Amino acid sequence: MVNPGQIAVIEANMGKLVSREVVDGDLQEIVKKNAIKYAQEKWEPTFSDFMVMKDEYESRLTIPIPKEITEIVKKNNIQLRREDSNTFVAILPVYYIIYESLKIDEDNYHDRGIVGVALVLSDEDVENLTNILIESTKKPIIEELKIEELEEEEEEEKPKKKKQSKS
Repeated sequence: MVNPGQIAVIEANMGKLVSREVVDGDLQEIVKKNAIKYAQEKWEPTFSDFMVMKDEYESRLTIPIPKEITEIVKKNNIQLRREDSNTFVAILPVYYIIYESLKIDEDNYHDRGIVGVALVLSDEDVENLTNILIESTKKPIIEELKIEELEEEEEEEKPKKKKQSKS
């Protein structure tokens, strides 16, 4: 069971969960510690780039929000927005440590080895992040890449609408 405000450290490689733990501590320090660990233990500099990227993910909170979570939100300057009359969405920080990335073609990469480090408020957050990492490290289907490329080309080819001036 996760205590709100703990830090999840989740590793996925090639579509499989490698490790998952939830720890107490400072998010930035845990990110730094894990970046160093994975750079030293798993990164192959001649094979792949090494990156640490900061991003955000959403956590849904049902009203009434427990006082413990409210304090964590305030302490960490977490942005909240109302989704509906019973739900708020918390925008939480997540860091992705990418230690194994393959270039597929000129514009596409496949991240095979990723560690996600994130502040979590619930067990559901840990599960959602785990699923995101597993899915993102699965081998891409070539047809999906081709569809993405076609969609991008179509967007670029669309004529830009001119603004009509009112007389």
